[in-house]
Amino acid sequence: MATKQFIAGVAAIVGFGLGMLTERALESPVTIDAEAFPLATTRAATEGSQPIGFQCPEIHLAIAVFGQSNSTNRVNEFLGDKFTEKLLQFDWRSGKCHAYSEPLLGTDGTGGNPISSAVQQLASEVDIPLIVIPFGVGSSSVFDWAFGDLSYLHKQVMASMALANISSPVFLWHQGEKDSRKKGQSIDAFLNSPQFVRLPKLRLGTRKNDYAAALQVIIARTRVTYTDSRFGIAIATKCTERESWKPVADAQREVAASSEFNFVSAESDEIPTDTYWRFDGCHFSLAGAKKLSAMYLSSLRQVLRTIGHARVENFR
Repeated sequence: MATKQFIAGVAAIVGFGLGMLTERALESPVTIDAEAFPLATTRAATEGSQPIGFQCPEIHLAIAVFGQSNSTNRVNEFLGDKFTEKLLQFDWRSGKCHAYSEPLLGTDGTGGNPISSAVQQLASEVDIPLIVIPFGVGSSSVFDWAFGDLSYLHKQVMASMALANISSPVFLWHQGEKDSRKKGQSIDAFLNSPQFVRLPKLRLGTRKNDYAAALQVIIARTRVTYTDSRFGIAIATKCTERESWKPVADAQREVAASSEFNFVSAESDEIPTDTYWRFDGCHFSLAGAKKLSAMYLSSLRQVLRTIGHARVENFR
């Protein structure tokens, strides 16, 4: 009887704690120090001249990209030198739009971005400007975005977008590698440890329900600002020492199917980990980035057809 009461008490405390975390995660946007985050500069800034921002056009399409490193500027080559004038990027720090140029503003890394080929093509198929809002952070977990430091970044970006009148954005989430199990690891690592300590290199992987719950918090926070926004989820768990991790992949699919406003944006795990596709076994080479971009393009076309955007000319 005492054991049952103890278990019930622990369950109540855990439930209360998760409830408090979820409530805090959905609080109104707060002001943070944006300089605390590592951000890319454009090639112009690298060469010594800061890019000049301008007010974003009132009529536009918008695509926001975030998650961990494969949503950032980590491609080992630039995907293009010249992009169409209709393609813009939004810097959430300044609240201004800029011409599209790699590496993108507002996210980390100094290389190309996997989204570039998709948005370049998409921009050529619509008759209004297309604004890309990048804010991914390398090596981040779903829990960082749901409950940790990056939840503040998420709120800040949403507030900055709303203040700049960015309307009806489609969100693309590419994350999951950090939450996957490393090859060959298991709970036996604890049993074989000479003393009970947390092993810093141990990565046993996030459970399906935990990942799904955290991702739902991120989506709910997004929809505090953008109520009916479409939210695309990449099936992404592979990275170097991390094989495809079924619990996280299943959670991603489950969340994508949980709402008519969610969708699978890309089957990222289908891209092999050999160096032709991923130059270091994790981050995309030019070939891998173009393959992912083609997946994004296909899903984005379908989403824009579904919502019947009045400014879409034609999708080939």
